Amino acid sequence: MKTPSLPKALIALALFLGSVALATAASVAHLKPEGDNAFVAVREAKTTFDRDTDRLKTEALADAQKYGEEQGKEVKIVSVDVKRPWYITGFASATVKFKLLAKGDPELAAPAPAALALAPAPTGTPTVGGGTGNDDLYTALLKLDDLRKRGILTDKEFEQEKKKILDRSR
Repeated sequence: MKTPSLPKALIALALFLGSVALATAASVAHLKPEGDNAFVAVREAKTTFDRDTDRLKTEALADAQKYGEEQGKEVKIVSVDVKRPWYITGFASATVKFKLLAKGDPELAAPAPAALALAPAPTGTPTVGGGTGNDDLYTALLKLDDLRKRGILTDKEFEQEKKKILDRSR
């Protein structure tokens, strides 16, 4: 029986470990106060192989929204920063800066960053089109989820509309 050469064995081991890392990829969550009702939600990949910054961004925004709900406040997104360093030079991450405001606070009426608006679409149905594909898709899904949370859409209607949005994005 012939044994594989050392370089081939190392390549095989690296590929195996990479596939295991991808299969078990998850993110680490951090929530830090910044003062004046401002907070930062950070999601960081656990491995350098996890490069899904869209998922990290979605999770960080969900963390902010969940924290706001727990505090009984409205969330106003201030900024979102996504980092995807080269392999083995660091971990991918998403940082969401947000403020917690009382319902009806005038600051909530100020426009949020374009790709992050959490208010429902004026027509009542989110649309995908124009702009940068992933941001539009993400915005539409956020708006749809907001309609569900406000009781405007039932869970069944939410799932139907979500499917339509995802089908249009393919």
